[in-house]
Amino acid sequence: MGQNQPGERGGDGGMMIHPATMITSTGETLTWEPCPRCGGNPETWAGTLDNRHCWQCDNNPDFGKWLDQKTIDRRAKNRARYAAKKQKEHLARIAAEQAAFDMWAAAHTDVIAMVKRLDQATGQRLHTLGFEATLAMERRKPLSDSMIKAVEAAIIELDAPTAPVVEGKTVVTGTVLGFKNVQTFHSYHETFTLKMIVRDERGFKVYGTVPAGLEADKGDTIRFTATLARSNDDETFGWLKHPTKATILARATTDDDQVGVAA
Repeated sequence: MGQNQPGERGGDGGMMIHPATMITSTGETLTWEPCPRCGGNPETWAGTLDNRHCWQCDNNPDFGKWLDQKTIDRRAKNRARYAAKKQKEHLARIAAEQAAFDMWAAAHTDVIAMVKRLDQATGQRLHTLGFEATLAMERRKPLSDSMIKAVEAAIIELDAPTAPVVEGKTVVTGTVLGFKNVQTFHSYHETFTLKMIVRDERGFKVYGTVPAGLEADKGDTIRFTATLARSNDDETFGWLKHPTKATILARATTDDDQVGVAA
């Protein structure tokens, strides 16, 4: 018999780590294959969760089998064949994705140019959009229609003229860029306040509470009166307070999508 029999303890008192070998009466060398899950060493196996208990072999050191060299070689050959097959499939998938992306890129050179501009933009939101689009293209993923529309809208915003916020009470006429529900608490009661961001036709953006009764959509052109205050970090961005006299001047959507207007 060989030196390390299955189940023998090592010098550190733990179960056998390395497989044992055995020479049969016919002179054939057999190799011991322990539990394929814990490797015959459940006491130090990091993957066990139940108090270092291997559910496959039940911590039995005799759980395993003897393998002759022919079986070992066959298994190695099968593993190599399987790995080669998977590698071939992987490369074929990459080639197909690259071919599809190249076709898309050839038809969307203008979108790629816009993405590069956004990726170099200084504004955090625009730069993030450009970074996400660039990352998708680096992964050979054509941009979705929704992302292309977002990129096109961002370029329009990037190219729009800018101007310092006009502080004080003034009339704001501009386009609604978006809405946000802001959670607040008053005397342990949870409430939500609908906020909006508007680009004024003079070139600045303001953010604040949606005027009472206004039921506008993103992209609508509205007019209202409010008190504006300029941001300390960006003179082209400000806060609106006490909005009144709100009206919708133009809808961004079709008549079927209208939700109403309040003065």
